[in-house]
Amino acid sequence: MNPLEGTDAFPLTFANPNPSSSKTRNGPVYRVSFELTQEEWQYFMDTDTAGMVIDAMCMTGGVSPDITDTVPIPPLTQTYGDEAAKLKLSGFCERRDVWKALGFGLTPCGEGEGYDGPVSQNCWDTIKATLGYDSMRDVPPKELRRWAEKNQVQHFLPECYKTA
Repeated sequence: MNPLEGTDAFPLTFANPNPSSSKTRNGPVYRVSFELTQEEWQYFMDTDTAGMVIDAMCMTGGVSPDITDTVPIPPLTQTYGDEAAKLKLSGFCERRDVWKALGFGLTPCGEGEGYDGPVSQNCWDTIKATLGYDSMRDVPPKELRRWAEKNQVQHFLPECYKTA
């Protein structure tokens, strides 16, 4: 059973915190990305996390030998550079519906309100941050397709994402 679908407390081990922030029309958004085991990561992939709030009590104090022995962090073994290149060439990040799904406010000149630089680059960066990746080449097409379906913009994806 997926513990995210229940109400009982359960353990998760968060490794290598990576803080980041982004500007939105409603002000800054602060995030911290963590590494998880593949099993823990799958819990989140298999659950609708829209609007989910996780209340947690955290304990730090260095590396715990018992945690590192039992919770190996698997290395990223597959990249999706070809798919990311097709996504960029498809103009996905130049679609107003995609911008709206990301919360961009738009002006007539095509720049995002509250953003630095062109909307399409901010779209690309915001998608990476939203999905928790540093590079689009690391984003599994299936994961972006799920996000796009949830936000009703899947029809703008290139074929390699639609069939993933």
